[in-house]
Amino acid sequence: MTLWFMYKVRYGFTNWIWHWGAIVFEICVALVVAAVMLNARAPLARVLAFRPLVWIGRRAYGIYLIHTFVFTFLDQKTVDLGDWGSMVFQFALVFVVAALSFRSSSSPRSA
Repeated sequence: MTLWFMYKVRYGFTNWIWHWGAIVFEICVALVVAAVMLNARAPLARVLAFRPLVWIGRRAYGIYLIHTFVFTFLDQKTVDLGDWGSMVFQFALVFVVAALSFRSSSSPRSA
């Protein structure tokens, strides 16, 4: 609902989104996080506890750091597998590198 409202404000009404829209969005995200934290049995909490989403969440920062380089340097001009093929390859590479990074940085090292 918030994203729809922000879209309507940006493209339908005025330029208000650039001044206040990000703040409104961040407040709404904080409210959703608070609601999930306060009620672990809520439907949204159960959806967010879905194993693939938890896996992605634990690696989210690595995905955030890696995706820019992969999508910049391995674009469709560099690796031409068609529209969907290139996109799937890029996403797969981001997830593999993020998983390897997560495994190497969060596993305890023995001396």
